[in-house]
Amino acid sequence: MSEQMPRVRFTPMQRLFIEAYLVSKNITKAAIAAGCKERSAHAVGWKWFNNAAIRAEIYRRMAALLDRYAVTSDRIMRELALIAFGNVGDFVVVQDDGSLVVDFGTATREQMASLKSIETIDGAAPGVRRIRISMSDKRQALMDLAKIARMLPADRHVHSGPGGGPIAFDANVKEEHMIDIEGMTPEEREQLRKILLTAVADKAV
Repeated sequence: MSEQMPRVRFTPMQRLFIEAYLVSKNITKAAIAAGCKERSAHAVGWKWFNNAAIRAEIYRRMAALLDRYAVTSDRIMRELALIAFGNVGDFVVVQDDGSLVVDFGTATREQMASLKSIETIDGAAPGVRRIRISMSDKRQALMDLAKIARMLPADRHVHSGPGGGPIAFDANVKEEHMIDIEGMTPEEREQLRKILLTAVADKAV
């Protein structure tokens, strides 16, 4: 017989914080949505997010949502690729007079995924209808794919000295790293926490 975990009771504001965070993925905004004042929202939000029970509930709900809709990174990449590389030529046939006719006869389900909308419009003659198709935003899909693959210049940092030469290095100067914790995903923050705990434990030995 499996042991049931005790149900954690959250305050009304904490429940609102959890719901808001699942929507915005922003701790400060979620705290404000839960009723915190703006000047204290950042501190209170982080206090709640660092609460083990609240964080576990957030992760549990996120996992359940992803499982419910079978959301995986592979599926997201695939859907973006279908939009990015879709072609209007998959849905039209060129007539002898050079005109185009919409034809879905040979279109596959994967090709149809690149469509944004399909409209049926009454033609000039009675009983005649025209079909208007609209393709999804190819450029945005390509940009999203490029960001995921870190192919954009903004995602890559190339360092050089004056005039493109080598960077002068002073061994006596300590290197400092700034980490944008607010911009990190929950998974990245948890990984950072484990790394820091490991570093502290190694230093204590």
